Amino acid sequence: MLESVFLSSNNFTSAPDGCFQGLTSLQTLSMTDRINLAPWTIPVELNDNNNLVKLELGNANLIGTLPDVFDKFVSLQELRLSYNNLTGGLPKSFARSAIQDMWLNNQNGFGFSGTIEVWC
Repeated sequence: MLESVFLSSNNFTSAPDGCFQGLTSLQTLSMTDRINLAPWTIPVELNDNNNLVKLELGNANLIGTLPDVFDKFVSLQELRLSYNNLTGGLPKSFARSAIQDMWLNNQNGFGFSGTIEVWC
């Protein structure tokens, strides 16, 4: 029944695989400014959540490419992924998503590449 999780600005060191499994009522997940986290990717178990409205993972040591699953988050309106180590092209599912507020700026390293055609 958990609806909101705010874990920002703590000294946690990892987000174990499966730690968000079964949180299908979750509407807000905020894990920002947690520079001590080991490198990780967006949790795949969040794909089962139709209630997620706000996903804030800025400065959370995310790595790799973005999965092409954002159209599955039917309620997601706010996505903040700034100040991570994300790379690659933007997923086509952004065009089919309900996202209204998106922050992808200031990626460390190479950052995103390709085009922004998902919004054109």
